[in-house]
Amino acid sequence: MLLGAGCRSKATQERERIADSVIAAEQASEPRAEPAVQWERAEEVPHLRLDGATAIVGDTVYLIGGVGPGDTLSAITTVDTFDPVARRWTAGPALPGALSHIQAAVVGDSTIWIAGGFLGRHGGPPTAGVWRLDRRLGQWVAGPPLPEARGGGALVALGDTLYYAGGWGADRATDRGEVWQLLPRATAWRLRAPMPVARGDAAAVGRDGRLLLFGGQQSHDVTPVDLADAWAYDSRSDRWTALATMPATRSHASAAVVQWGDWVLISGGGDIAAGRRFSQDMFGYHVQRNVWRRLPELPLRLRGANAWLRGDTLQLAGGAEVNNAPSNRHRWMRSLRGVWMALPGEGPTVREARAAVVRNDLVMLGSALRPTWHYDLARGRWGAEDDLPYRPRQGPIYGATSDGRSLAILGGTALGDETTILQTFDIGARTWSPGMQVPKGIRRPILIAGAGALWLIGEPEWRRKGTDQELVSGVVYRLNRAGSWDSVTVIPEPRVGAMATADSTMICVVGGNSQRGTSARGIQCMDIATMTWRSSGAHELDSIPVYIGTPSNAAAVNGRIHVFGRAGFRFDPTSNRWNPIPRPPFEAGAGVIVADGDRLLQYSGRTRRVWMMWP
Repeated sequence: MLLGAGCRSKATQERERIADSVIAAEQASEPRAEPAVQWERAEEVPHLRLDGATAIVGDTVYLIGGVGPGDTLSAITTVDTFDPVARRWTAGPALPGALSHIQAAVVGDSTIWIAGGFLGRHGGPPTAGVWRLDRRLGQWVAGPPLPEARGGGALVALGDTLYYAGGWGADRATDRGEVWQLLPRATAWRLRAPMPVARGDAAAVGRDGRLLLFGGQQSHDVTPVDLADAWAYDSRSDRWTALATMPATRSHASAAVVQWGDWVLISGGGDIAAGRRFSQDMFGYHVQRNVWRRLPELPLRLRGANAWLRGDTLQLAGGAEVNNAPSNRHRWMRSLRGVWMALPGEGPTVREARAAVVRNDLVMLGSALRPTWHYDLARGRWGAEDDLPYRPRQGPIYGATSDGRSLAILGGTALGDETTILQTFDIGARTWSPGMQVPKGIRRPILIAGAGALWLIGEPEWRRKGTDQELVSGVVYRLNRAGSWDSVTVIPEPRVGAMATADSTMICVVGGNSQRGTSARGIQCMDIATMTWRSSGAHELDSIPVYIGTPSNAAAVNGRIHVFGRAGFRFDPTSNRWNPIPRPPFEAGAGVIVADGDRLLQYSGRTRRVWMMWP
């Protein structure tokens, strides 16, 4: 699904420059790159709180209980509700007792439940109490109590059934792994399969009949140890299975976990193993891919905060910044979709970069530089320059791509001649393998990966036909299992200096120069299953919008082609529509853009940062 590009000659570059100058004259209202989007600080919240609960019913947000302000670290009964339309806070029904270390679950999109928790001041006992909010009466009503008193357990609703997992008992330190289930209209909880590793303070969500559990803490009041393991409980089979381990240990984020599409987002929390009781990290877990990604940092270090979503906007309130007393007085918000956001870490200064995502790493190379750099997408940090071996054959790199398991680059030369070769890198074994030469006679090839295979697109050739020149179509090759290239099709509309990208179903060739040497705005897409093409030249697809100018990057995400030049546009081949999307921020420049699952990544040699966008 990653980008490959041919290497342009000086003559081609000059033709592009002339064509671009013509296009620029038509672009008085050209869309421009936007500045980087940051967190927005909103109004003050009515009450400070730490380690409370978060619930949403309809549009209304409920912040429930938790530890209040002051040196006594006392729990509170306060419930604050927030109307996002009016942007107004009001007092909700107070809890029947002061509670902290609680989680909330919503049943039927209307009824809020809480269970267990610690009572009163710090050191107070756990409770077995279970409560549901009767919004019609405006008060909390007692439900069936837990079999034993617990604090810090995870409460999740799967449909109309509640599950309570883990926590601590009367000594506030012995880790408990029991899992209890409350069926609809039941008067008592019943025991289910225990947690594989006992804990409390885990972040938890319910999804597709499964309870997903992330991190947590052991020995809460004695020698606390934060955890990084993650688990899924299947309510149908009553079994636990391990998920991908978190990039860092994490606790005290149980009210700051939200679901957004295929992602579970966890904001802030504690990371005792790294010596950080208050974290500014945000991590995302992709449920379908079972991978973790480090995401843009929070506006401040927060432990025990509340988080929720309104549409595509993530919002935060509450939490502690420097000690065990809550201190964050404001609501914070940040849009997640359609904006470029900087990721942590500072990378190398590299020009003419080629990049691809391989497993959990963004791997990057430069034509004039030897190192193989990599950015750990899960942990959000760069490896050392000599962390990965140098590629065995140096020289210009014409393309880089990945099948998700290994890196493939087109560049370097075979020993003893100038023939361009394919080189592959197994990031798990950390070994390079010089491979196949490109097919004989192919010019400035484009390398892409799609449908589990590697593809080469040869740049077309100019041939003299009498007194005129004819542009002969480029050939498309596929690498077969025997390790040789098969010629499978040709591009219907010849283009010089085009871009190309692919995903699991299609290959698209974007832009390039036409036979007359002028910049073309065409797009050609091939269905990989049928090897059939559609093109703008045949009036089957709409041409690239003029505002893009000469495309500099293209990447396929979610079945759509994202093209960037002077402006950014997304193309949907199914509906045959182009829609504008933001270019990378002006401080980042053009850089190199690749796909990582459902998001775009850009590396800028200007800022030495990795930028991301969910388009």
